[in-house]
Parts: sequence; structure tokens; C-alpha cells
Amino acid sequence: MANLYKRYLRLLDKWPVDPLRDPKTEFGAYLREQVKIAFAKGDNSKIENKEECLKNLEALERLANNHYQKKYPITPTDKTASGLTLEQCQFVLSKEYLDYAAKRKLGFFQRLGESVKNIYFQYQTPSQTEKK
Repeated sequence: MANLYKRYLRLLDKWPVDPLRDPKTEFGAYLREQVKIAFAKGDNSKIENKEECLKNLEALERLANNHYQKKYPITPTDKTASGLTLEQCQFVLSKEYLDYAAKRKLGFFQRLGESVKNIYFQYQTPSQTEKK
């Protein structure tokens, strides 16, 4: 059991922090909380379903080690299903932009239209747009 706990701790050390997400919704923070609950007694914790726990750990390790990114590489020129580049998607999903849209109380389609307009025509951040 100690080996399993240590592997989870190593995984959490490797897990990247997503700067685009609110800490309440960030997956790494959720993982840390779940490990804290599951291994409340550290090395001495008893896990009900060890096989399932090991299976989940191995899946998370593959994600943390970018197994699928290496297996199925995407070139920087590739576009997403929406037709936007990675940088454009990151802009639309950034906390700064989502906060900006929430302040303006825009509906989903209004936000989407405004995002596309900003991306294609202006390439400005919301803070730059508000200054005008």
C-alpha cells in the first residue's frame, strides 16, 4: 500500500497546474483532494478496491507523462474542431476573458460571437478592449 501511496504523491508532483482554470475547477486540485481523502492515514491507509485504484493511477500516469500526446502528435498548424488555433482557444477559455464575459452578462451565443470577432479581427485581450 505504501508503494501505491508514494506513486500517487509522485504523480501529484508531476501534475501540471493549469493557469487558465479557476483553482476550484482545476483538475490537479481535484486530484490532490481525492488523494488526501483516499489516503487519509498516509502509508497506513486501507484501500477497499486496490485493483481499481491501481488502474486509475496508471491511467493518470499516462496522462501526466503525455503518453497520448506523444502517440498522436499534433502539429502547431493544426486547427481544432472549431477551426481555431490552440492559442485562440486558450484566449477564449482564459479566466480573464471568462470574467470579462461574465461582467457583461452575455449569453452563450453572444460570448461565442464576440470571441470569434475578437480572435479573427482584433487579437486583443478583453482588458485592451475595455480601455477603448
